[in-house]
Amino acid sequence: FLSLQYLYGLARAARPEADVMLEGFREQARSGREDRALWAEVCLPAAEGMLAHARGDWERCVGRLGAALPRIWETGGSHAQRDLFEQIWLDALIRAGRWVAAQQALERRRAFEPEAVPANRALAGVYLELGLPKESLAAQARVRAALAAL
Repeated sequence: FLSLQYLYGLARAARPEADVMLEGFREQARSGREDRALWAEVCLPAAEGMLAHARGDWERCVGRLGAALPRIWETGGSHAQRDLFEQIWLDALIRAGRWVAAQQALERRRAFEPEAVPANRALAGVYLELGLPKESLAAQARVRAALAAL
């Protein structure tokens, strides 16, 4: 779990160690270790997705990190820590212009916290991209109401 976060930090800093670390993920995925499947099916796709995000390859991030997300819990970390991966994937969806998928992901997040400012701000923009101005205005109103309540 922490290795994925370290990899992302190295990649965001444009450090060459990120590629070395990714190769380590690949070696683990090819190894004869008992947990090889976890490395191959979850850790490696997540690492490739995180690296892609850090380098601005939104489509690759969507595909690789998205493939790992349903099982990301197997890598460890708390719910809040694992949420980082979903937020990065969601950012890639938006940057890739995957509006329907972004809307669906944001609505799932909003189901748990209906007045969440970040989700509603993002939804306002996504709704506009989808040609849904009334929904965008409603999301903006939720943001204003939440901020006014602070």
